Amino acid sequence: MGRRLDIGYASALADFEFEQATNDLWSPGEDQQPVRTYAMSTQNRRLFCLMACRASFSCSPTTPSAVAKSLGISRNAVDTMINECEEADWIKVTRDKNLYRSFVAEKIMVDTYIAYALAFADASDAADLAGISSARKHAKRLGLYNPNS
Repeated sequence: MGRRLDIGYASALADFEFEQATNDLWSPGEDQQPVRTYAMSTQNRRLFCLMACRASFSCSPTTPSAVAKSLGISRNAVDTMINECEEADWIKVTRDKNLYRSFVAEKIMVDTYIAYALAFADASDAADLAGISSARKHAKRLGLYNPNS
């Protein structure tokens, strides 16, 4: 049973990833397209935008140092992305009395990511990844499946 579930999940995931790589999961609105284009232009920009969105979701601003450390990139690279996104009004930068910066994603970046996330969820539902994963989880709990054997 376990092997069949593993193959079923791997097969569904391969189909899902192929579909994602060869087709657009969603069509952004006209106001969202520039954010999407920017975020998808490089891996560092994508991860920067994700960190800004996560900061907004948690209501806990992130800092240039945290981004540089998390992404393993230079502060100059982070400064460039902060400047680009602040000029485009995609992030809100706060400066304290010592001019230390922190930032969160603005509504347009958050809304763009949410639209993508919902389209991703719909595509994932269509592939039934959650259903297969749930079957694996319950088979493990019932002792019918050991993923290490």
